[in-house]
Amino acid sequence: MTDYNILNKPGRKKMLLSFCLVFLTAIAFFYINSARMDDFTSLITDVTLQYETQGVMKDYTSDIKLEDHTALTFTIKATIPQGTLASIETKEVKNQTLFYNLPEQLELEDIQTNKLYLEDDLVHSIGTYEIKDNILTMYFDDVSTNAETDLKLALVLDTDSSHVIYDTNGSSLISFNTKNIELNR
Repeated sequence: MTDYNILNKPGRKKMLLSFCLVFLTAIAFFYINSARMDDFTSLITDVTLQYETQGVMKDYTSDIKLEDHTALTFTIKATIPQGTLASIETKEVKNQTLFYNLPEQLELEDIQTNKLYLEDDLVHSIGTYEIKDNILTMYFDDVSTNAETDLKLALVLDTDSSHVIYDTNGSSLISFNTKNIELNR
């Protein structure tokens, strides 16, 4: 009688297990590298929102009702892991540009540009960003420091409440990675 159970042959289980481990390791390697290089979403650590009232910017809380055309400022903080933009070993530039699709609840029609700063140094710019068609593109001037350390970014996004898409109840949930901000009007 023919034996169709190929796993009972000597060495087959060990060979299958080895193949599976190599395959899973390769998948993990490519996932980690693609997330670190292409997915700015996973690098976002915090987002805060301020709104303008009577000419003064104040921290937003979900119990506040926004009027149309209220000025809003999102501050997005992110940590770019060491070696993401510049190689740790050779200090060669790997990538000077990162992209991020802004949350779909924000509809930014105008092209915006601004400077990129380190979280602890809001004086010296490390690059610029541009928003066009709801895609945030970050251009880094000097990425060599990323070969030596993580980069902790702070970027400021100015808009107003008319660029927010609200549901029929007058609220909007805007998600940046794990940070959710609920806006009400």
